Amino acid sequence: MWSAPTGISSNITTYNVYCRTSDSQAYPEQVVGPNEPTIRSTVNGTILATVFSTGLNPFTQYDCYATASISIREGPRSTIATNRTDQSTPTAPRVLSLSTVRYFPNLIIATWTPPIPKNGIITAYSVYCNTSVNGLIIGAKTNATTLVVTINTGSDMFTQCSCYVTANTSIGEGTPSQMITIESLPSAPLNFSLAPISGSPDMLLAMWTAPARRNNSITAYTVYCNTSATQAYIEPLVVNGTTLTTIIDHDLGPYSQYDCYVTANTSSGEGMASRVLSARTSELIPSAPLNVTLVPVSGSPNKLLISWTPPVSRNGIITAYSVYCNPSESQENPVHLIGRNASTIKVVVNETTSAIVLDKYLNPDTQYECYVTATTSAGEGAPSERVTTRTSESASTAPRGLSLSTVRYFPNLIIATWTPPNTTNGIITAYSVYCNTSVNGLIIGAKTNATTLVVTINTGSDMFTQCSCYVTANTSIGEGTPSQMITIQSLPSAPLNFSLAPISGSPDMLLAMWTAPAKQNSFITAYTVYCNTSATQAYIKPLVVNGTTLTTIIDHDLGPYSQYDCYVTANTSSGEGMASRVLSARTSELIPSAPLNVTLVPVPGLPNKLLISWTPPVSRNGIITAYSVYCNPSESQENPVHLIGRNASTIKVVVNETTSAIVLDKYLNPDTQYECYVTATTSAGEGAPSERVTTRTSESASTAPRGLSLSTVRYFPNLIIATWTPPNTTNGIITAYSVYCNTSVNGLIIGAKTNATTLVVTINTGSDMFTQCSCYVTANTSIGEGTPSQMITIQSLPSAPLNFSLAPISGSPDMLLAMWTAPAKQNSFITAYTVYCNTSATQAYIKPLVVNGTTLTTIIDHDLGPYSQYDCYVTANTSSGEGMASRVLSARTSELIPSAPLNVTLVPVPGLPNKLLISWTPPVSRNGIITAYSVYCNPSESQENPVHLIGRNASTIKVVVNETTSAIVLDKYLNPDTQYECYVTATTSAGEGAPSERVTTRTSESASTAPRGLSLSTVRYFPNLIIATWTPPNTTNGIITAYSVYCNTSVNGLIKGAKTNATTLVVTINTGSDMFTQCSCYVTANTSIGEGTPSQMITIQSLPSAPLNFSLAPISGSPDMLLAMWTAPAKQNSFITAYTVYCNTSATQAYIKPLVVNGTTLTTIIDHDLGPYSQYDCYVTANTSSGEGMASRVLSARTSELKSQENPVHLIGRNASTIKVVVNETTSAIVLDKYLNPDTQYECYVTATTSAAPTAPREFSLSTIRYFPNIIIATWTPPIPKNGIITAYSVYCNTSVNGLIIGAKTNATTLVVTINTGSVMFTQYSCYVTANTSIGEGTPSQMITIESLPSAPLNFSLAPISGSPDMLLAMWTAPAKQNSSITAYTVYCITSATQAYIKPLVVNGTTLTTIIDHDLGPYSQYDCYVTANTSSGEGMASPVISARTSELKSQENPVHLIGRNVSTIKVVVNETTSAIVLDKYLNPDTQYECYVTATTSAESQENPVHLIGRNVSTIRVVVNETTSAIVLDKDLNPYTQYKCYVTATTSAVPSSPMNVTLQPIPDVPNQLRIDWTPPSKMNGIIIAYTVYCRTQDIIDPNLPTVRAIVNASSLNAVFSTGLKAFTSYVCFVTANTSIGEGDASQLVTNTTDESGNISCASVTAISNSDVRVSWMPLVLPSDGALVGYRVLYWQSELNSIHVPDGATQIDINNLNLKSNSYQFTIMAEISIDGLPQKANVSQYMYLKPIDSTVLTVQSSDSTVKAVSATLATVIVIFLIVIVAAVVAAALIMRKNRGSFDAVPSIDKRTAVMLWSALPQLENIH
Repeated sequence: MWSAPTGISSNITTYNVYCRTSDSQAYPEQVVGPNEPTIRSTVNGTILATVFSTGLNPFTQYDCYATASISIREGPRSTIATNRTDQSTPTAPRVLSLSTVRYFPNLIIATWTPPIPKNGIITAYSVYCNTSVNGLIIGAKTNATTLVVTINTGSDMFTQCSCYVTANTSIGEGTPSQMITIESLPSAPLNFSLAPISGSPDMLLAMWTAPARRNNSITAYTVYCNTSATQAYIEPLVVNGTTLTTIIDHDLGPYSQYDCYVTANTSSGEGMASRVLSARTSELIPSAPLNVTLVPVSGSPNKLLISWTPPVSRNGIITAYSVYCNPSESQENPVHLIGRNASTIKVVVNETTSAIVLDKYLNPDTQYECYVTATTSAGEGAPSERVTTRTSESASTAPRGLSLSTVRYFPNLIIATWTPPNTTNGIITAYSVYCNTSVNGLIIGAKTNATTLVVTINTGSDMFTQCSCYVTANTSIGEGTPSQMITIQSLPSAPLNFSLAPISGSPDMLLAMWTAPAKQNSFITAYTVYCNTSATQAYIKPLVVNGTTLTTIIDHDLGPYSQYDCYVTANTSSGEGMASRVLSARTSELIPSAPLNVTLVPVPGLPNKLLISWTPPVSRNGIITAYSVYCNPSESQENPVHLIGRNASTIKVVVNETTSAIVLDKYLNPDTQYECYVTATTSAGEGAPSERVTTRTSESASTAPRGLSLSTVRYFPNLIIATWTPPNTTNGIITAYSVYCNTSVNGLIIGAKTNATTLVVTINTGSDMFTQCSCYVTANTSIGEGTPSQMITIQSLPSAPLNFSLAPISGSPDMLLAMWTAPAKQNSFITAYTVYCNTSATQAYIKPLVVNGTTLTTIIDHDLGPYSQYDCYVTANTSSGEGMASRVLSARTSELIPSAPLNVTLVPVPGLPNKLLISWTPPVSRNGIITAYSVYCNPSESQENPVHLIGRNASTIKVVVNETTSAIVLDKYLNPDTQYECYVTATTSAGEGAPSERVTTRTSESASTAPRGLSLSTVRYFPNLIIATWTPPNTTNGIITAYSVYCNTSVNGLIKGAKTNATTLVVTINTGSDMFTQCSCYVTANTSIGEGTPSQMITIQSLPSAPLNFSLAPISGSPDMLLAMWTAPAKQNSFITAYTVYCNTSATQAYIKPLVVNGTTLTTIIDHDLGPYSQYDCYVTANTSSGEGMASRVLSARTSELKSQENPVHLIGRNASTIKVVVNETTSAIVLDKYLNPDTQYECYVTATTSAAPTAPREFSLSTIRYFPNIIIATWTPPIPKNGIITAYSVYCNTSVNGLIIGAKTNATTLVVTINTGSVMFTQYSCYVTANTSIGEGTPSQMITIESLPSAPLNFSLAPISGSPDMLLAMWTAPAKQNSSITAYTVYCITSATQAYIKPLVVNGTTLTTIIDHDLGPYSQYDCYVTANTSSGEGMASPVISARTSELKSQENPVHLIGRNVSTIKVVVNETTSAIVLDKYLNPDTQYECYVTATTSAESQENPVHLIGRNVSTIRVVVNETTSAIVLDKDLNPYTQYKCYVTATTSAVPSSPMNVTLQPIPDVPNQLRIDWTPPSKMNGIIIAYTVYCRTQDIIDPNLPTVRAIVNASSLNAVFSTGLKAFTSYVCFVTANTSIGEGDASQLVTNTTDESGNISCASVTAISNSDVRVSWMPLVLPSDGALVGYRVLYWQSELNSIHVPDGATQIDINNLNLKSNSYQFTIMAEISIDGLPQKANVSQYMYLKPIDSTVLTVQSSDSTVKAVSATLATVIVIFLIVIVAAVVAAALIMRKNRGSFDAVPSIDKRTAVMLWSALPQLENIH
């Protein structure tokens, strides 16, 4: 309300009122800017109030103001007035949730969130719940701030409970929330048990059964445990709801007590806990004992005291302690062993012991390390810490290794050495040595300290003969055990009569001689000769000789012609004796050392002389008698002028001993470098050469330059390049070269004069085309011009090819076709043509293309791009080089498909949900002219009904636009709110190009289609409620924001059921009527566009009301039955399909299975699960197709009593009163309703019975045992089904010898048994097995029969084979008892000496002899035996026989072949030869590998002792794969040099050869060439390759038709026989090693060539209108036959003439030869194996128009004869010339496979076309 404004002169036309929300109570979507009104009302200017009746929300504060408007404008706003709208009932609370309370099964906790909007101030919340037991309960009424309440259901086990909540304001109670239902918690699991697991000390086994009342599906069980002692928490263990047992295996300790219980879990929560049980885990080994001490026992050197305390973790009851001790130091003989070769001492004591004295097995003064372990029933525990101590000392044992030795030059002294005792038993303080000589009795040698192990004894006698000594060790206890007594002999005196003399001819030797010493004192073992140089006293190594030798040659370290001082001593086992007298002697002469200061200089002005000088050698080694001078040229010479020995160029000059310089004036070449040296000679021979000196002789004229070569220059036909190499002998320094040339055009030309280092020059011939040019070159020195070289001639380069053309090839965008004709001036035979190209735009280089010199056309097919322009030319090549270039032509390649368009974008069109805008830019590589663009789009999400299909079942949208378009709007076939993926392609004349990158976007939203699958259901106990569910629409056309459900009942009209969010697909509808009869509903989906299409209308009937007049009564005489009766419900609402009667026990509320009866039945007997004289609570419900209706009233009734009977009415067996009822295996409860007396006490029990005895065991198998012919092993697997617990298995067997035998009866876990047949050879045995349970023995298995193993083969013999030293012959006869068919014999051998294993040899079962030919060596003994094999296995072995292989003899000079199939060539020459020519047994063009050996007299053997193969002296030993070292101990000769090598052998064959190709051989119809490369894995040395080929139409792919074996060095093969012409073959290759044939290569396929073309064809004009065509007969393949010839010729049309059989020429008449040109060819058809082949053709023959005057004849009689004679002569000459020309042309064409008169030969495709056209030409001629 408001009042009119003041001061207004004009009439107010209207008032405007504006309002907006002023607090947070408003709906969020109504909140706008603070100055924007959300609601406006306009009233007439005469009215001063208005009512807002729409657009306002309840209990919301609004700010409002008014304005007045006149005709001109609206006036200013009034002051703002604020007020709040009144309250209304609130909306429903949200997010109601129910949960159960563990341990309180009667309680439910309900939580929720406040409603939005509240429509007022919430004063309270009311919660309503209905359980399945006691009807409706008001859970609680909470205040406005409490959003949680606890409901007491009033029932411990309510099964399920349904609740809803409402909010209250001052206006009243609001809309109820959605009804939520929760299941009750399960009761406690039953029969809980807890037990330890033997052998698992950290585990307990828990078992239970399911709860009595589950109330829902159990999802899991949880086991809780804590320690009994400390109540420490252990993490609960959760197991699957179907599992009733588990192992508690974490956080448990050994031998510890735990308290545990179990609970059941459902989706409602965790149920009641079972009873708490206690159990203790099993024992574990204990931890280590503590506080271990170890001390020696005083005064007892063999005792130690050890003590300890118990372990911290006993882990059970300790039953014993074990003490272990080990000596810390090694002992030679440990006194106590635990196990073989061990020195550990172990003592076990009982559990109460904590200290013991170790008094056995200990050594005195020994360090021991000890530890203790504790033992429980689980085993021995961890060792304690190790403690160490030493036992007390005792007297030492004897020192070891006493040794006595004499002292040279001091015969009265002895040195004694020893090592400490093994067992000192204490600390050694000293050693005492005692000695007794044969001269003066006992001597105390010495007393040394503890570390000194050597002492010198003075015997007091120069020659004591012998002395005996021993040693003792002293400790603090005293002197120990003496060592063994050792005796030593005295040293010998000096040898007598020593003499020394030189040896003639041996300048480094002296001869020494002597006699034995006067006093030897012992056996002399050796003499030692000592020498040194007399001049310098330099030491020379002594020479030791045998003790029986009294002379020797001193032959080491002596120099020639030198004086030495020497003496000799004698040696015995005691040492070296006294020295003899010293004598001097000089050695004989030796060759001298090298002369010194050698100089070599040329003689000025004399080019053939040198001066050499020298001084004498340092070591003359005697008297010099002569000097020798040697010279050699340092550079090689073609013809050396002086030879010393064959092929040598050394110059030698000898002069007397007084000469020290000479002039060398013979045999020297000018300007030559010479190397010279000098030697000196004594009577002993020529000495060492001096240092080599070098100089050069003076110059002379040079010899001719070598290797002159001429070459042409491309593009410069007048130029020639000449190159050469310097002369062999320059005879000086080259100063220049002169080149002289003469062409065929302009005579002599001086090419050039070059300097000495330039070996190339360019000659200008002065003629562009000189045809040929001849040149030579000379070398110039300071002497002048030298000898000219050889004259060389070169041909000119060819001119440019003619008629060059260049064109694209349609359909081949990377190719161009080039054609040309031969150059006008070839100048030589053309070997090749080269085509050069580059790109026209960038001039980029393209690799040149080289084609055969007879080819005048080619395809340029590499490095070209599509639709690109190229510049090309061609050149001709001869042996002289590359000629002039043709003209340059340009051509463009044909088009190719373009690359992908770029920069593709895809966006939706705003406001148009079915349209998208796509744009792009042209591709980078257009590859031609773009003719169109294609746009492709696919929905990224699947659609049920795609609107546009490109091809069947495809949803791709395609739009084609012209080449100028770069963007389009896609406005067809698109769905709204759909993700699309699009791409673009460009198209040229070559086709559609690559797709662009894919772009993705989504179309705009539109209204959604209808939700699907709407379903309505009723709610039991709530007849006013309906639950609606649905699934989302197929096509949402956007993002679903909400769903709206609309319902119409038959009572109160339209109801807006609910508006749910986008993810909720269920809603509860309150119809507002308790009994609505029926209700119809539909649902819509809402997007941002608005509400979508409504779903299908669904109708549901209301639930029926409760049945009426329900009654319940007992039945007399039936103590386990009740009678229930009722009448139909007042409101059925639909046809009643059934009634359900529910009962439970009044006392325990135990659940009884409901009873369902027909909908037309109004009475029933409740006859199951009822007990006598028990009270039950029951009610009944009616069921229709809509669901179960309301429950009737609950009534209680008690069943009748049961009386005892004196005579029981039902007997099981005679005189028995037991009632027995048998039910099937799925039954777990029954009602006993017969033969029972009322009010009688009964005792009952239940048994389970399996259906039958067990079935038969499976997979029964019998096998024999080699060497035990009376034993059989039977195995099997358990039966399925077992039908109970298997207690045992029984095996029964029957032999063909001694009848039935019970093999064995095994326990239930043993599935194998050994049967003793009781017969050594039982022939055959039949067995079966049965399984046994408590029911008895089950079905027998299948009867299996096995044959006995064969006995040993008889009459086994073994013999060597003469001439085959690596083979043995084995023979035998069949076994006496075969018992079955023998499949094979196996021969086993080992070497007699080493027992080395040799691979067994297996032969066919019908073979009774074999040659053992592998792994045997010559003249070696082997032990062998043989066995027979049947299908049952390998039989008994024959007796072992020994035999030795035969010997092998060598040959002195084997010239060729070492061993079979070996191609080693051996040639032996004498010792003076150092080069030979190998001229036998070699193949041309073959790679050979050679080596040379030298043989001395000590190494050569006339008869090598061990040979592998004939004439070979190789020793071969084969060992197994694990051996990496062996000792070669046989067949070796002493002091012989051997060369050895090792090879490894694999068992694997090589892999397949690679890169296999197969090609026909042109014009050879019966041949194919196959090439390959070696395998990637050779697995050995390839010895050969095998090639297989077969015709491609053979059915069996493994059947080879042609096979070839080629050498390992060849990687190709040509099949020259066995193939057919023009036939397709498939081939493969294998590689072979010594192991065998390897894997096959890939298959390759190709076709042989046709039979050869027709040759020597010619055509000759015999008149102006007639021609003769002739040819050579066709050469046919071996399997071919000629069908016929045909001549084809054409000018403007094609003509064909059949040739008579056998003819090779034909005349063709009536042709116009004067003015027309004709082409001819000849065709032949052949057949192979009766099948026609393609045509064989000749080359084209081209006949030009002929000159008619040649054949003109005058008509006058007087001149006819003369003219005729002349004309005849001319014609004959002309014909001869023509024939010669034709033959020559034919030969040229055959050689070049080219053209006659530049016409190319006919190709095979043309020939086939012509031949196929022949039937249409039969009527021509």
